Amino acid sequence: KNGAAAFVRIVTADGFGHARLRRVKADLLFANLLEGALYALAPQLARHVAPGGIAVLSGLTETQARAIEARTRAHGFVLKKRIILEGWTTLVIARVNARRVED
Repeated sequence: KNGAAAFVRIVTADGFGHARLRRVKADLLFANLLEGALYALAPQLARHVAPGGIAVLSGLTETQARAIEARTRAHGFVLKKRIILEGWTTLVIARVNARRVED
């Protein structure tokens, strides 16, 4: 209804393995994944979220969210907002630079 469909591409993939994602620099990325998957994907998030881009990470407990926040911070992200709803935490993080910690 708002005309945004032409600007949105939805892809389901295992990590960033899909051919359409290999060279992507996303301005906005959503991930509702378990802690282990988000932890493992942190280096890939840094490669695939554009500088200044936003990632919304959900599906975490508060304790898990603290660990994921620290992990993504080490890969060049800063916390913009923490949302807690019915025991679940969502992190809104922004990529501020190209700095990455290699695994």
